[in-house]
Amino acid sequence: MNYSFSTVLMTILTSNLLIAVIVLCFRNRKIMLSIGYKLVAVFLILTVLRFLFPFEVPFSRNIYFPQWLSFVVALLRYPFISFWIIRISAWTLFGFVWLAGTLYFFRRHYRRKELFRHFITRYGQKLNNLEPYRTMMAEICGKRRNPLWVVTAPYYGAPLQYGTIWPYIVIPSTMDFSDEEIYYILRHETAHYYRHDALLKDAVGFLRAIYWWNPLCSHLVSKTDILLEMRVDEKLIKGDEAAREAYCRTLDRINEEIRGKESVPGFDAAISVANVKSEDLEYRQSMMRREKKRKGPLFYFLAASVLALYICSYCFTLEAYITMPWHERELEAGKEEHLYAVPLEDGTYDIYWDDHLTENVDTLDLHIGISIREK
Repeated sequence: MNYSFSTVLMTILTSNLLIAVIVLCFRNRKIMLSIGYKLVAVFLILTVLRFLFPFEVPFSRNIYFPQWLSFVVALLRYPFISFWIIRISAWTLFGFVWLAGTLYFFRRHYRRKELFRHFITRYGQKLNNLEPYRTMMAEICGKRRNPLWVVTAPYYGAPLQYGTIWPYIVIPSTMDFSDEEIYYILRHETAHYYRHDALLKDAVGFLRAIYWWNPLCSHLVSKTDILLEMRVDEKLIKGDEAAREAYCRTLDRINEEIRGKESVPGFDAAISVANVKSEDLEYRQSMMRREKKRKGPLFYFLAASVLALYICSYCFTLEAYITMPWHERELEAGKEEHLYAVPLEDGTYDIYWDDHLTENVDTLDLHIGISIREK
């Protein structure tokens, strides 16, 4: 396996194309209802996997950029400032800005989680040993391990599940719930925990922190919440029409109560049973109340297209390739000494012509027969 500038470029391109496809699915409700949330979840998993494996596999083949685009890539990587072992190019500067933005968004993501955790620790009151919570949690969890703490806290917002190592189900003390509503709230949030949705939400937050410069990622973060909610919705209402209607009534009531009211800092770091945005609730209710349909042509087209994109991103690697006719003429005249490569400590090579630096490359595969000199 090979790791180089070209494989990083291929990873960035593929991941962002997959993000664009996911956002497109959410932008159009007919598409979402046609293909279903499960396929979109698979797209999301492929996007994360593609980022985590930015390598070139042995069977990969190169696709070379046209000359003008290769020249742009060479300019981006050309070190216009060099002192000691530090070499700065436009790509280096972009890398520093990218890293700084990534660290900022990582910090902001986990800061919001910390704010909410401190709020719950300070103001939350445990309900595990009180009825009907104790009996309901015992019934819902059954024989599964139950590390969840049920707490109540004074905030305006939907009930939610927070945390992975020390998980909580948080219920707002500002609302009075019936036993039926409490039952569906506890079932919903417990399902989030057992399906590891908090980890999936963190994975999307990680993806957003990496590609913070892509405006589509912000949209992806907000729509991922809907995706996670619909996964749980289907589980709770499957095969039971009475449960479907009771559950939908619970969602309607929570959304009516919290719409337009402020919540606590860091509220969006957790996974809530309901969303304030009415269009988000409409997505979920459309999915819950629709009749089961057979998969249509759009489902298979999108599935095949995304899978083909993912596989082809490993089968082919985009590579910059510059041919300089004036070099070739000189080489034919027996002046090979004009063109040579100098290996560097970081494993890359500087390409020189008449002692003038022309480019920096990761490999000499495209410079067969070039002489190598020590710096």
